[in-house]
Amino acid sequence: MEIPLERQLEARRQPHPAGQIGHFFLHHSLDLALGVVKGGENQVFQNLRIVGGHQRRVDFNRTGFAFAIQGDAHHAAAGRSGYFHVRQFFLHTCHFGLEVLGLLQHISEVFHQGCFFHESGPETMNSVIVHAAMQHQNLFVFDIETVPDTDAVPNLTGFDDPGVAERREELERYHLEKTGGKNAFPRQPFHKVVAISFLEAEIERTGDQEAYLLRELRSGGEAGFDEKQLLQGFFSYFERLKPRLVSFNGRGFDLPVLKYRAMVHGISAPWLYGAGDKWNSYTQRYSTDWHCDLLDVLSDHGASARVSLDEVCSAMGFPGKFGVSGADVAQMVDDGRIDEVRHYCETDVVNTYLVYLRWMLHRGTMERGGYNAAIADIVSLIQAEGADRPYLTEFMDAWGQASGNSFTF
Repeated sequence: MEIPLERQLEARRQPHPAGQIGHFFLHHSLDLALGVVKGGENQVFQNLRIVGGHQRRVDFNRTGFAFAIQGDAHHAAAGRSGYFHVRQFFLHTCHFGLEVLGLLQHISEVFHQGCFFHESGPETMNSVIVHAAMQHQNLFVFDIETVPDTDAVPNLTGFDDPGVAERREELERYHLEKTGGKNAFPRQPFHKVVAISFLEAEIERTGDQEAYLLRELRSGGEAGFDEKQLLQGFFSYFERLKPRLVSFNGRGFDLPVLKYRAMVHGISAPWLYGAGDKWNSYTQRYSTDWHCDLLDVLSDHGASARVSLDEVCSAMGFPGKFGVSGADVAQMVDDGRIDEVRHYCETDVVNTYLVYLRWMLHRGTMERGGYNAAIADIVSLIQAEGADRPYLTEFMDAWGQASGNSFTF
């Protein structure tokens, strides 16, 4: 099957007309609002949460913003009643603009263009994309690779032999004892992170449908980074991007490990805990728009068997594991083959993304055309970078074998 590899990216990035009109209203409403307030800008901007210049987005509390303007306008009226009635006209205009913005946001759901905030106070706000509710703009599909944390063994069991192999055996003995001989795999705090790989894709919305535009596939940091550097890079990037997380057993393993190890190194991650609300957040198990753990979702949160990523891939015609498994990672690290570990982790990320795309197609969030376009993105990336990243070419070969060279529907 021939896959359309040219995606007409520029056409896909064209602004939505409704979004442009929405920006016009908000831009002028803000100027008018600050003209009314003059001195109460801080109260106004409490309702505009800056996401950052890199993402050019701000979370916009429309109701709170309007009340902040109203409150400051009444305050201003006490001292300057002579011309307050004139400015009240602009306040009504502002409210009208905000309501139009809300309607347009409801219709278009996505704003693609930036709107400029003029200087107000000591700092100038950069171009940002206004976002009327917390809708993630990016997918962040991630996976980690770890080795047992032998440094913790003396504190855990009192075993003080300096040998790495001996400490790993002691850690296994401890966990076998804790689980009644059922499981020697270390619990989450006793893993040391050696690789964090991810795939980033832009989320494009049309009504209740989503499509994904692949941005990059890589591993965090460099091969020589220690655990602390990897974790600092991950959480720093996560705080900047504020994405929808996608993982396979990320709630049960990857994210808990990242949390524990960040605590070991004193690394903060406030957005991970503070974003969203009671029902929609990274810590809410059933909020798949924030963190979609495919292992949890596909098993109906434990109602059916919790199958492995390799098993799901085998059933769906994806490559799954080929050549390397997680059980090989510790020895690979001991042998100094950290680049190979990072490459293996990246292929696991692609497998996870493929399963996610198939699930989104199944649940009706993606149309078939969007699914095929996302598959074409992956193939395009592999074809473009395969010469420099031969493990991706190997992945493509394994995918062709697993699927009978049938990649799309």
